[in-house]
Formats: sequence, structure tokens, C-alpha cells
Amino acid sequence: MAFLRSKTVRGERYVYLVRSVWDPARKSSRQEILRYLGRAGDVTVEDVPEEYRNGRTAEFLASAAGPGQGPDRTAESLLAALLDGDVEAAATAYRGYGGGLGRFYEAVLRPAMSEVGRLWVAGRLGIGVEHVCSNTAISLAGRLTPRPRGGGTRVMVCSPEGEEHCIGCHVITSYLVSRGFDVRNIAPSVPAQAAADDAADWRPAVVLVSVTLEDNVRAARRLVEMVSGAGVPVVVGGRAAAGAWPGCTVHGGSLAGLARLLSGMSRR
Repeated sequence: MAFLRSKTVRGERYVYLVRSVWDPARKSSRQEILRYLGRAGDVTVEDVPEEYRNGRTAEFLASAAGPGQGPDRTAESLLAALLDGDVEAAATAYRGYGGGLGRFYEAVLRPAMSEVGRLWVAGRLGIGVEHVCSNTAISLAGRLTPRPRGGGTRVMVCSPEGEEHCIGCHVITSYLVSRGFDVRNIAPSVPAQAAADDAADWRPAVVLVSVTLEDNVRAARRLVEMVSGAGVPVVVGGRAAAGAWPGCTVHGGSLAGLARLLSGMSRR
């Protein structure tokens, strides 16, 4: 019989699919791990193999994630930490959230950074403070990235030449490492030939290209053309990734959805 089990390690909860196995020597049952599913809060029902889902699967995952502090309140705490350039306070906001790494990035960090952008456009923040917020967000993603386990699917993350916005690349790197991927982040602003050479040298299963500004779409298309022309699958994302991108896949969904997409592409 298989079932879900959560385990807390250094303050983080992780979810496993396990089964009971009879040990004749000890004359008792023991739990055998069938699959590691991820951090509680990041795991969705779709991450559980269909044959092991039941009516209580969603209830268990919600319980394992814990109630947390709530995204709106956490975003307020995080915004204050970003404005102060306080990485430790930002990490404390994450620990108080309790909703998992992926949800924290999507439901807390993203709106906090959107508010930073709104304040800057409104003239209420100087460019120096805006840069402090961005740099603190990047440092936070590094702080929250777990130690790589090794042996996972290789994914290279990059942005085209001229694209200096790289918070998304660091967030994606952090999340994918937490899901067991082996990630090489070469952002920001990489010339197309350099990205193609790096891909040929490191041999990733997939290359992710992040493009934020419309001004950098042409450079991104050159990068995609050169990397995919070398036979490496490419996934494009970011605010400026709308429209047709021949020779690659466009992803505009969740981090969990991206992880599932990459896992499917690596098995082809």
C-alpha cells in the first residue's frame, strides 16, 4: 500500500511517496520511499502519480504546506526588506510564509517586485533604491537555493544580449534546483554565439531563454536560432516572449508547470 508522507528537515517540510514493506526478520513493517516529490507547498496533485491519487491527496498536500502567514501580509514584509536591502529580513519573510518555494516566488516576490516597479514609475523611488531592491531579490533567491543534489536533468538558463533583467533567471534557477534539476545560469546579457558555444560544451537537455524587454526580442530570436540549430531544445519565457517563436517552446505558466514541461522534454 502506497501513501504520502511529509518529513521536516531543518525547518523545511518535504513530501514523499512511500509504501509499507513487511520485514520478515524484524517481523514488522517499514516504510520504503518510492519517490521524492518536493518541498511541501510546491507539490501539487499533478506531481503525484495518477495511480496513487485518492480523495485525500489534495487535503494532505494542503495540510503538509501549513497555514503560513498568507501571501499579502508576507509581500508587505518582503517589500520592506527589499527597500532596506536586508536579505536576512527577506529570508525571514519567506520562513514565515510556509507556502513553499514556488508559491513564495509567484505569490509573494513577484507582487513585491511589481510594487517596486510601480513606485519607481510613479517617481516615488530613485533608480538607486530600485537597484537595491533588485539586487536584494537576487541575493534572496541565492539564499533560498538548496544545495544541488547532482545527477539531475541539465538545464541552462540565459538571457539574450542586451537583456540585463535577470531576477527571473535567478528565481527559475533556485526553483529548478529545489526540484532536482542540474542548472547552469549564464544570465544576464549573453551573445547568441557565446550561448550556443556554452550549450555545445556543457550539453544541457534544455536551454531556457528569458526575455523581458521588447527591445531585446530580436537578439533573443538570434539566440534561439543558434542554440536550437545546434540540436538543443529551447524554451522561451518572460514578459516579451509573446507571439510565435519558430523552433522552440514558449512557456508562460507557473514554475511547477515549467518543471513538468522540462521533465517531459528531457524524456523525449
